[in-house]
Amino acid sequence: MHSIGDWVERNSDWLEHGFGCSPSCVEGGHYNGLVYIGNYKNGERHGDGKRFSIKESKVWSENAVAFSPLEDPETKKHIPFTYEGQFHYNDYYDAQAVVELKDGTRRRGEWKHGAPHGDFFKDHELLS
Repeated sequence: MHSIGDWVERNSDWLEHGFGCSPSCVEGGHYNGLVYIGNYKNGERHGDGKRFSIKESKVWSENAVAFSPLEDPETKKHIPFTYEGQFHYNDYYDAQAVVELKDGTRRRGEWKHGAPHGDFFKDHELLS
């Protein structure tokens, strides 16, 4: 397995410490607080899953992360999000994934190769 992490006893989830990423995933000396709940295949996220930042993490509270496939259209900052859908060997890959932003906005749309297909803010259906 390629992941380094800790079992979080509070909610029995796996806390990822920068799964498959460089030291830039570490924010201010603390890991980025990513949690993945879902299926694995050969040590990689594969199949149904949900990936999100812990609400108490720095990236969530500041609504900014070192790397994200989503960028705020106004500030141009990379932003954290909650993704629920299919994974294909660690990549976000689903025709109808549901993504939620910190402000509660939810959108459904296609993701391929770890990124939204098309313009996330224009092409993905607004749910709330």
